[in-house]
Amino acid sequence: MVSEKKDMKPTKKLGIVIFLILIGIIIGLAGYQDSFITSLSVTQSLPYVQKSIPVLPSVPYNGEFVASYDRLGIVKIRIGTQGRINTNTLVFRLREKGQKTWLVENNYITDRFIDGERYPFGFPIISDSKGKTYEYELTTTDGSRDNTVLIIPGTYSLQTDYIYSKAIILNNRQTTLWFLKEKLKELYGTVPRVGYWMLSLLPVLFITPVYIIAGILMIFLFGLLSVQIHSNIVLWIGASVLISSLIKKNYALPFLLALITLLISIAAHLTQTYYLASKLATIIPILLIAGGISTIVGLRR
Repeated sequence: MVSEKKDMKPTKKLGIVIFLILIGIIIGLAGYQDSFITSLSVTQSLPYVQKSIPVLPSVPYNGEFVASYDRLGIVKIRIGTQGRINTNTLVFRLREKGQKTWLVENNYITDRFIDGERYPFGFPIISDSKGKTYEYELTTTDGSRDNTVLIIPGTYSLQTDYIYSKAIILNNRQTTLWFLKEKLKELYGTVPRVGYWMLSLLPVLFITPVYIIAGILMIFLFGLLSVQIHSNIVLWIGASVLISSLIKKNYALPFLLALITLLISIAAHLTQTYYLASKLATIIPILLIAGGISTIVGLRR
């Protein structure tokens, strides 16, 4: 039997590795959804008082945070829909701590919320926000336990975004260098964002002996990371699994990963972790399509 090392020449393997790294970086940059390219974001935790906190007329959700930069323009809070489409009105308010008047008061229909994602509550930019403490409130006038959203507490459930413009960033060399440094800290400064880049670059391991473990890890990262993930990443998962399946001649790999994903999704649904179940369900069809293509190629070979 010819060994795997002899099947693929070192130069060819190096070429594939470089190709996968470049594509992974491009996909990662194109699919980064946590903040705008000209903004800075800071993530933090919400108090883990209970598993989930329904927003009701008699039970508003209140919190506070200290602004890390000037130009505060978005507050993102992780929302749960309980696996259903809700139709009540959610009210978001924001004010500087110690003030009686709300700076912001906006209404949102809850049918637009995505389960498990941080929803962006936007408002006019506060230019001098740095170092100030802000209070926020989420409430509803017409919600009920069967028709309202939940606040999902825990690590990285709250994010604040500070909106800049190209003119400000490129105003002078010092400002440009400062912004680039802070943006780099944002991209790699938290565990979920490091995990996001791992997710983008894991296909490099798909041509190594640990390719099955890499595929399983990719699925877990996709499901568990508390970052917004673009559909490009879903397609990248399917494409990289297909490439690995063809290179390794393991034509059952996509079906194996689809089965594992399905089992985790079912378990998440049974434990009422609906956002995880629905998120994982989005990659099952892609894996099955990759499996179908892989099977056709395998039969031809």
